[in-house]
Amino acid sequence: MKAEGKTDTQIATAKTTIINKKATVDDKLTELKRTGTAADAKAALDEAVKGLKGALEAYNATQTDSAKDVSAANLAALAQDDYFTGLENVAASGVYTNISGDTGVTNAMKAVSDAMSAWNGTGYASGASATNLSKSGSDAAAGSAEKAQYDYDTALADYRTNGGKAHLLTGSQVGYAASDDAVYTASGQKAITVTANTAGIGGQISGFNISITDSQGNVKKSANAALDAFGETIRAQNKSDDNAISLQVGASANQSIKVGLTDMRAEALGLQGADGTKLNISTQTKANAAINVLDNAIQKALDQQTTIGSVESRLEYTSSNLTTASENVQASESTIRDADMAKEMMQYTKNNVLLQAAQSMLAQANQSSSNVLSLLQ
Repeated sequence: MKAEGKTDTQIATAKTTIINKKATVDDKLTELKRTGTAADAKAALDEAVKGLKGALEAYNATQTDSAKDVSAANLAALAQDDYFTGLENVAASGVYTNISGDTGVTNAMKAVSDAMSAWNGTGYASGASATNLSKSGSDAAAGSAEKAQYDYDTALADYRTNGGKAHLLTGSQVGYAASDDAVYTASGQKAITVTANTAGIGGQISGFNISITDSQGNVKKSANAALDAFGETIRAQNKSDDNAISLQVGASANQSIKVGLTDMRAEALGLQGADGTKLNISTQTKANAAINVLDNAIQKALDQQTTIGSVESRLEYTSSNLTTASENVQASESTIRDADMAKEMMQYTKNNVLLQAAQSMLAQANQSSSNVLSLLQ
């Protein structure tokens, strides 16, 4: 995006300044890595100053003339994090001649001098005095890595922001927390507008990436290569996705499978613009950008295919389990309801034989009643 109120020449100049400042920072960081760690050297200097303060207190304890004492203010200054002013005051005070004759103080001051030289040697504050060694930001020592970093950050902020609007740079990152900060377009709407430097679909930019990540580190939305109608609303943490469906696969309430698929239309995949524009491959640059778009679309399709295949496998497994359960229920019902045909047939035959025998005996009795009476005698 172009900064409002600035000409192209001014923007180009600012960008050149940023590149130069960044090179200076890189050089300083390389120097720090080569010659030592500034933090370690500064820690050694802090310890040396503590030793000097102790030596000066010991010196005061041996004096009978209070006029020759190191002042309490200077001793207190040496106890502060910003002790450089105290060092300079001690060196410039009238008692310096007296304390320079004390062996303990002399050795302690030499240790401070050596530690300060070692710190200068890291490149952190090369050539700086005790006064500006303690400064930071715009007041940092000229030629120091801290001053170079400050100059770079200042130039970068000046280029990015004009009237509260952010501007994107090659190789830079614009980050905003979920607060009152926002990125605005010229029309005042909260958004980021990216303009391609080549013709084609409105988001056909090679090597450019935008992602929206929630506080848990989950990527909610991302896009690269093709950027068209890109947008995302961050919802409440526990809000479910609207496009997901829940399939009930069991008798219990928690036996369900949730399925959600992303938009796979051509526009969503970056294969077509909102106005129907297709990918442009008229030049090598545009063709390379189109290849990136196609690669991303293929990967997205493969991801969806994997999701569908996983859900399909789970549904097939569930279907197999339900089929087995159904067969077991039918077998149990058959055991309960079906008759034992062999046993029933034997019982029928037995009863039939008994019935026929009884009928035969009754017929014979009716034919010869006298015989029956004789049997009773």
